[in-house]
Amino acid sequence: MAQPVGPRHLVTAHLSALRQGATHLGLSVAVGFATLEPWALTASAIALVCGSALFVGGVTANWLMNVGDHFAARSPAWYLLSASGPLHLGGALVVLVAVTSTALS
Repeated sequence: MAQPVGPRHLVTAHLSALRQGATHLGLSVAVGFATLEPWALTASAIALVCGSALFVGGVTANWLMNVGDHFAARSPAWYLLSASGPLHLGGALVVLVAVTSTALS
């Protein structure tokens, strides 16, 4: 019996939201141990949440617009997905520095 198959972008949106939610919960525990300035930790959390919202929004928009390959089509959602990367990297870098500096001190 064949397994049901969902639209690729819709499945990606759901799976990425689940993974990113678990990641945010784990990072919130890690940030609880950090001794970095509160404004920096808050900024990193905002960047991570905004990056996740842009990513899930971009994939959902691809599904709504019925885009096959967003790299080839350069759909408007592709720009949302592209904007999510620097936010994720910046927020993750601040958390990494905060946790590492706390662990080494």
